[in-house]
Amino acid sequence: MKDRTFEADYVIVGGGAVGMSFADVILAESDAEIIIVDKRGRPGGHWNDAYSFVRLHQPSSFYGVNSKQLGRNRRDESGPNAGLFELASRDEICLYFEQLMKDQFLPSGRVRYLPMSEYSSDGVVTSLLTGGQTRVQARRAVVDARYVGSEIPSTQAPAFGVSSGVNLIPVNGLTELQSSHGRYVVIGAGKTGVDACLWLLDNGVEPATISWVRPRDAWFQNRAKLQGGEEFFEETMGGFATQLEVAAQAESLDDLFAGMEESGLWMRISRDCWPTMFRSATMTRDEVELLRQVTDVVRLGHVIGIERDSMILEHGSIPSRADWLFIDCSAAGVPDRPPVTIFNDRLITLQYVMYSGLPTYSAAMTAYVELTQPDDAVKNTLCRPMPITGNLLDVPRNLLSDIEVRQRWLNSEPIRKWMIRSRLDPTMGVASRISRDDEPKQAVLRRYLSNIGPARANLEELMATVAAA
Repeated sequence: MKDRTFEADYVIVGGGAVGMSFADVILAESDAEIIIVDKRGRPGGHWNDAYSFVRLHQPSSFYGVNSKQLGRNRRDESGPNAGLFELASRDEICLYFEQLMKDQFLPSGRVRYLPMSEYSSDGVVTSLLTGGQTRVQARRAVVDARYVGSEIPSTQAPAFGVSSGVNLIPVNGLTELQSSHGRYVVIGAGKTGVDACLWLLDNGVEPATISWVRPRDAWFQNRAKLQGGEEFFEETMGGFATQLEVAAQAESLDDLFAGMEESGLWMRISRDCWPTMFRSATMTRDEVELLRQVTDVVRLGHVIGIERDSMILEHGSIPSRADWLFIDCSAAGVPDRPPVTIFNDRLITLQYVMYSGLPTYSAAMTAYVELTQPDDAVKNTLCRPMPITGNLLDVPRNLLSDIEVRQRWLNSEPIRKWMIRSRLDPTMGVASRISRDDEPKQAVLRRYLSNIGPARANLEELMATVAAA
């Protein structure tokens, strides 16, 4: 028997960054009521479970929700991110979302928050503490904010077997170590593996004692080209313009990726290994140089199992010793899930709708489209899923889709005006305020605009070639 029933315009399932960003726009742009159901005890989603030394991979200045600034919009003065906008820490982000709920959402009188609760598709919410059940009903739509939720090592069991007596920890366990180890084996080629290696190096571990298991190497975006704001406008918008130039001139997919690297937009860690993965993660050149100190890179495929005297991989094995520490960084991060229709009758499934992800901006844009467009057919032309699977084909496919959908956004006066005033957009607001007399900035804008058409045409040709192969 259900204990109670609650009704609201939107039932948002998931109180992480994406769900909170969607809710924020709904509150700011309408008088709608919201129910937020979340299995965790406080908002912030996976950030509550992340390792203590994790930081944002993008500037704090355009992360979070549209209505509330994250951080102080300052530049880092030291470390490998020096000179660039600050990157919020895990604790800063968790506090940010907690304060947003406490000081803004709940006082609005239009948000009901059900933490420590599990939602089922029939609209029944079960308390994880008491077992009590609540029925929730959405007048307009149920919003699934979990579909592309992050998968991290502390909440995912390893995808390989581990024998008893093996020293294996998730990346979260690094800050709890009480003794040294003969070798530190980092398992995972993505941004979590990067963070683990950088943390070890920063804490005095000798590079020669670090082994890094990288089943496939990854491309990384140069964070210096993704700063946003007025002071970085020429660098950021210039980077977008260069990206279109590269896309317009590439003769093949490999040529596209090589052009991204040669132009300084992308980087790879090992100069002698051609990356086969891209998940939109960012790094600085200084971070890449630090990581190049780790020279014992294991490229024998994924780990299948770890025994007391060996690590077994898809294409071979590595002898190991009892004093080795294995650090699991192998969770997917961004899950590889097939794209689904975002607006489907009374269900909204939040996904990335922008090239390179930008999860909170994607959710905010989806919310604004939901409020301002007449029907699902129109909404789905304005919000098209752009999955991040790691496959290099994501790059031309999502870049082409991004070009097409941004033209639709700009052709819609309400959406264009909202983008200009959105703090989550790194360039639109600045671009709208550029003086006609500011020739350097105007030149960057002309480069960008003049390459949209050629880039789109060439990307269509490249994708047709791939499809025919």
